This record gives sequence, structure tokens and C-alpha cells, in this order.
Amino acid sequence: MHSLFLSMVLTASASAPHQMPTPPPPLSPLLYVKVMGPAGMNVTFYPGSPGAKTLAAPAIVGLRPGYVYRVQLSLANHPELKLFPSLEVRGSLHMPMTKAMGYPVPIVFLSDEIERVDRVGSMITKVHFLEDPLQAPAVATKPDEPLVVDVPIGVDPMDEARRKGRLMVVVRLGEREPSREELAHFAVPNTILFAGDQRLPLPPVPPQVPWLHVPVYDPIIGARRGNEECLPDGGDYGATIGIARDGKVGGLSASDTAIEYSTEDGRRQVAVSNRICVLVPRYSVSREELKPTSQISVVGAGTTISTKTAVNAMAPFRASVDVGVTMLAGMQSKESVHSMDGKVCLHGFDTIKGVQISGTIAGARAVGIVKEPDEISAAPFCEPISLFKWSEPKEAQVGEVVTFFLRYHNHTKESVDNLVISDSLIARLEYIPGSARANREATLTVQPNEVGSVILRWELSGKLPPGDSGVVAFQVRVR
Repeated sequence: MHSLFLSMVLTASASAPHQMPTPPPPLSPLLYVKVMGPAGMNVTFYPGSPGAKTLAAPAIVGLRPGYVYRVQLSLANHPELKLFPSLEVRGSLHMPMTKAMGYPVPIVFLSDEIERVDRVGSMITKVHFLEDPLQAPAVATKPDEPLVVDVPIGVDPMDEARRKGRLMVVVRLGEREPSREELAHFAVPNTILFAGDQRLPLPPVPPQVPWLHVPVYDPIIGARRGNEECLPDGGDYGATIGIARDGKVGGLSASDTAIEYSTEDGRRQVAVSNRICVLVPRYSVSREELKPTSQISVVGAGTTISTKTAVNAMAPFRASVDVGVTMLAGMQSKESVHSMDGKVCLHGFDTIKGVQISGTIAGARAVGIVKEPDEISAAPFCEPISLFKWSEPKEAQVGEVVTFFLRYHNHTKESVDNLVISDSLIARLEYIPGSARANREATLTVQPNEVGSVILRWELSGKLPPGDSGVVAFQVRVR
């Protein structure tokens, strides 16, 4: 282990200008959307410059976050109908622009939604959000068919979206036809990037609505990818994995991966794998529909007094002689402390020859260089038995197939036996039956887990000699 750490050297040196590496690509300043609808639908955008641009659906454009866009929908089967929905862009993807182009937000105007707006006069609000994979339901979707969940009247669809993921676009369908002056007001120049455009200058006015700003990132290693973009798998998430008194493994939560084994003195132990990220963002929609034939609430003028404490919150509202009190019954959050590790283990550095990092700091600018390795020999891991996980490919689309590999290795000088590999999949991963394989004799069992996916369990035959290793693999379809 010492040779490994000594070979990973961090030095501060003065580098010549021609030796400075290319900085990491910046995060995407635009959110790409894909507007879809019934066959023959056209979408007209107002970019803030003379003339509007009409595109046939599906239409893909890049939009700057923080602005409101009014578009016009023209339907082939209803030429007299004019719809002017608004797109309120509230977020963006935490990835470079070249990758963000491949994951546009699918904004779908369904035929029945258009029919209700036309005949009944409904006002439909659809909040598109980037789903938190750990809260995602075990429902198969398609890239152009996001999961739509209707919220009851009185529940804010934006709050539902924030609780389940990251807010991206708020679409409002059913608003009245705007005048030319209103269209000119909303049409801010340099905020829409059309296909074929090379660049987009800065807009003349700042953002109009709050949006989730790009997070601060390290100038050398780049940005930290958001949790919602990443489909996590492996490691020990949630309850700590361990061996119970009955000799069985416990604490195997969804997305956890571990290996059990017995030492020569009969002790039963367990080691966890590394945690990986597969780039497969998925969008969902929180939808609310309001009809003019019903009355929701009456708000009277008066005095409002609010009190907030660490225990409760009360908000009396006074209107004429009636008094209503709304009390906070509970609180929900998608962020919480799930686990804490007391040590840092090295997983996955095997047959790597070496690493050397050079850093240069000049004022507020920091430059890092990863040099060609010289020599690093493999060193024992923190655990006697290591389990390394990786996927192919590392980026995918919803509905595609991903292959996972698990390599186990004996770093001790003794043989171990009774090896069992367990992999519990999260809800968005659907195991493909018959795809599991191993390079040594093993018995596979598949059982359902608590999130609607499965637990794969390989019981490996025979002993694993010192320095020996093996690999198991399986395929999943991304929901």
C-alpha cells in the first residue's frame, strides 16, 4: 500500500504555457427540450429577433434556464385551433453541452390534453423533473414517453417535483392567446439555440425566473455530477452490510453489492464492492389540471401572521370574522444522511502501472496534469477479498441494455471458500433472465427485493486460492 501512495505524487511546479492542458469542458449552459405532439403538429418559436421560426414536431432546441418561452402549436387536424403554451425553464443538466444534447427533456402535448383544453377550457400544468433514481418507481418507460403522475387539486405540482427530483421545465397549457406586445415581451434575444446554429451570444437581460444555478466545481477535476443524472449501483448504501449471528448477510439494500466468504479458521466475513455511476437520466412529469367549472378556494383580505419554530409551525389567516388555522403535520425531504463509513478502502486498482499528478496554481487559476504512469505494482486492498464492479457502456438511454461485471480477487496468502456474491438492483434496473454468466462453476438464484427489482446471488463452488480471481456478469434493461 505504501508503494501505491508514494507513487501518487502531487507536486507544485511552474509549467510553461505550452504545457498547460486543456481545461475540462464546461457544464451545459442550455437545457435541450424535445417538443412533441399529434401527427402533423408544428411548433413556432419566438427567438426575440425579427420573424418567428416554425419547426415540425418533434422539434429539438436548446433553451437558456431562467426564462419563459411562449410557443404556438399548430395542428393539422384542427387548423382553426390556436394554442400558446408557456415553457418556464427552471434547470439544466450537470454535464457538458455535447452530452446534454443527447438527453433532451421530452415535452409531450397529448391529444386528450389538447381536446380538454379546447372543449372544456382546462388549464393544465405539467412540471417536468429529473427523477431521483433512488426514489424512482419500478415502471418501464421510453425516452419520448415520460412517466406522468397526476396530483390532486390543492397540491402544488412543483413541490411534488422538488420532492422526487430536480425541477427542469414548467409547462402551462390552456393560457389565453397573447397579443403581439406580450409575445415581444417574452421573446428575449439570444435565448434559443436552433439546430445548425454555431453559437448563442449572451442575452441582453438577466433571467426572469428563479432557476437552479450551475454548481461550483473544482478547476482541475471538473464538476461533480448531480445525483439525478447518475444511476448508482454497487457499494453499501443505507443500512451497513454485515454477517448476522445466524451466519447470513444482512443490510443488503437496493443497489448494494457484496461478497461473503469463509476464512481457513471458519470465520464468516463480508466485503462490499465499489460504487459506480451509469449516466442514464430519466424525466418524469407531475401534472395538475384545473377546470373552470369548479371552485377551489376563496381568499379573503385580512392579516396574516406566521410563526416558525423548530417544533411546529402555525399560520392563522383572518378574513372578516372567520379564522382558519393550518398546522404543519409533517415534513418530507429527498435528502437525508444514509450512512457513514469509518474508513476509506481502495477498490479497483489492479494491474495499473502508475499515476502521477502535477498541479500549478497561479492566482485564481489552477491547472492539473495527469502524467503517463511510470511504475506501480498492485498492492493489497483494505479488504482481504476485493470485489470490483464496472459497466459497459457507462452511458445509455432509457430502454437500452447495460452489462455489469463483478471481479473478485483473493489478496491474502490463504485460501477462502464458501464465496457468495449478492447484488441487489435498484428499481430502474430490470434483470434480463438468462443473461448471467460466470467464469467458474456457480449456482445463481434470483429473488425479488423491496423496490420491485431483484437480488442476484451467486454461490461459487470450491475454494479461491491466494492471488486467484474470477468474474461474474449479467445484463439489465434500464427502465
